[in-house]
Amino acid sequence: PAGVLSAGSAHTCMLNSEGAILCWGDDEDGQVSGAPDGGGFTFVSAGSANSCAIDSAGAILCWGDDTHGQTSNVPDGSNFTVVGVGSAHVCGLDTSGGIACWGQDT
Repeated sequence: PAGVLSAGSAHTCMLNSEGAILCWGDDEDGQVSGAPDGGGFTFVSAGSANSCAIDSAGAILCWGDDTHGQTSNVPDGSNFTVVGVGSAHVCGLDTSGGIACWGQDT
């Protein structure tokens, strides 16, 4: 997982060689300090004021601003491979090619 780096509006997140999430920058909405502890993550994406990651089981975890449900309305499932975080919405791609989106105007 090392080499995954994502820059949001005012914060950045990356995965280290153990798959642990490291974030820095603006933390007004918890988009930095809310990152889950531990390793084993396979992907991370930083947005405007929130971030999301995929764990080793393929589940998406999100933290930070939740004004439009972009961190709390994460779909159930453990088959995601990629997640993209926008300013007020999130989309994930699963192993079958399906796309799930949540947040504003989804």
